[in-house]
Parts: sequence; structure tokens; C-alpha cells
Amino acid sequence: MKKKLIILGVFIFVLVSGYIGHKTNLLDNYRVGYSETGKKLIEQFKYSGNIIEITSDNNLNDDNMLTFKSVMYEKLENGFELNEERSSSDGFETFETYFLYDEDSEKHMAVFRVGKSEHTLYSMLVADDVLSFDEKLQNMDRKALLEQNNVKDDVDILKLVLNNYENNTNFFSSREDLEMDYFIKNIGNTLLPPAKIDFIDGDLRGYIYTINDNAVREVHLIHNEEDYFFSFINGEDEEYFDLDNIKNFLNKIKFID
Repeated sequence: MKKKLIILGVFIFVLVSGYIGHKTNLLDNYRVGYSETGKKLIEQFKYSGNIIEITSDNNLNDDNMLTFKSVMYEKLENGFELNEERSSSDGFETFETYFLYDEDSEKHMAVFRVGKSEHTLYSMLVADDVLSFDEKLQNMDRKALLEQNNVKDDVDILKLVLNNYENNTNFFSSREDLEMDYFIKNIGNTLLPPAKIDFIDGDLRGYIYTINDNAVREVHLIHNEEDYFFSFINGEDEEYFDLDNIKNFLNKIKFID
């Protein structure tokens, strides 16, 4: 009887030791800190997460509209000029760049850019080849992880990061939780700018990055699983674009497919 108890005790010890070793190895394997970009992103979290409601204007005059691929938007006033040298018709992003110059100083007062990315953030994260630089990410079923968290597009991804980026895992975290934490922190560390992030809702779906104390606002609109972007860049010592006139601009956007 005593011998059986010793054997049982050894068996339990081996099982517990193996479990502890396995969990410790998992924690070490999926441990990841914050990059410098990630730390700056965290600093912006307290300002992020606002919802900007957009109501489309149905009484637009097509004579005042410009078309870029499948999106129509109202012309900007005050003489913005297309700069073809700062535009691109092929590559990862296609875009048109417009400058507003101060005739007296010959400096630009503001820059506007409209474009389309060949890949959404979501499509990059689930692609087989995009994350090949990290073997652990490459071996994860990233699409399944996103689906388990009801993530369907870029907006959902950013909300997932905002809500979970500062979470910590522990010894009792499941493998799925460890993988998701590793996945989320790598998104924040490598793929997102250190920006304030707000969300566009209502008749449009998307998000806004605000960078460098409102000097740059970059709007991304998700339409038919495609990413259209609009950059609003203020020149030195200028506040040409603010959130109110950007919202007014978005109210006058329509997609034509």
C-alpha cells in the first residue's frame, strides 16, 4: 500500500511539474513588452475612443464634387492645387495630393490627400506572407483568433487594441489568451502610429488618426472591404483643418458602387 502511495505521489508530482513547466514555457514564449511606438500609443489612449457620427448630405451638387476611384467628395475651397509629383498612381497606395499655398510667403498653408490602400489592416493581419518576420505570428491561426473576438474589419481591430493593449496575462491564462495578447501587442507595437484614435459611425464606417497635436488627421473609411483614406495636414503655424470642418467634409462623401 505504501509503495502504491509513493508511486501515485511521484506520478502526481511529474504531472504537476510538467504542467508548470509547460505553462512557464508558454508564458516565456508569448511574453512581449512595449516598443517605443507602443508606449507613445498608450499615452494617447486616454484621449482616444470618441465616436464621430456622420450623417450623409443627400442634396449634393455634382458640379462641386470630385471623384477618386469609387468615392466622391466635395472640392476644397480656396485654391488647392494638385501636385502630381507628390501623388502616386500605383504601388501599395494610390493617392492624389493637393497643396494650398500662401502666395505671399510661398509656403504651404495646408495639404490634402485622398487615396486608397491596396490592403486593409485586417487583410494584412490574416495574410500568409505579411507577418512572416515573426515565426510565432506566422504559425498562429490569426483569422480564427480575430473571428473568436467578433473582429470583422479594421475598425473592430482598433477597438480590440484599445480595449486590450494594456492587459496582462498570467500563469492561469489559456494558450488562446496568450496568443491573442501577443497578437494585439504586436499590432500596437509595429503596425499602428502613436496617434489618438477616434471612430466614425453613422452613414460611414471608419476611424481617424490624430497625430502631432492636431497637425495631421488621417481619416480611413472602410467600404466594400476596401480602405479609402483622406489626409488633412496643417502647414507650419496654421490651423486650417479642424475637426469641425473635417466632419463637414465627411458628411458630403458618397460612394458610387
